[in-house]
Amino acid sequence: MLALIAAGGIILGAAVGKLLEKLPTKGASAQELITRFHAEIERLTERVDELTDRVDAGIRVGREKDDYIHALRAHISAGNPPPPPPYPDGLKQ
Repeated sequence: MLALIAAGGIILGAAVGKLLEKLPTKGASAQELITRFHAEIERLTERVDELTDRVDAGIRVGREKDDYIHALRAHISAGNPPPPPPYPDGLKQ
């Protein structure tokens, strides 16, 4: 969750910087500026959504790994011989 907040802060900072670069120049209409800002906001929204998906996937993998570690430790603590519990299907070996 902290990573998501940090990523959002970085993106927000980048967005502000990009928006400041796009301040109107001589001859630029307000509508042109609004159109550019709208496009930039859409692009950044898509990027935040992508990053959110990646963070969520990382959290899911972390939980699956934690669950497997607990299963391995329980197996060892119970004095069970090899082989260990099967590796979870959703994780890379």
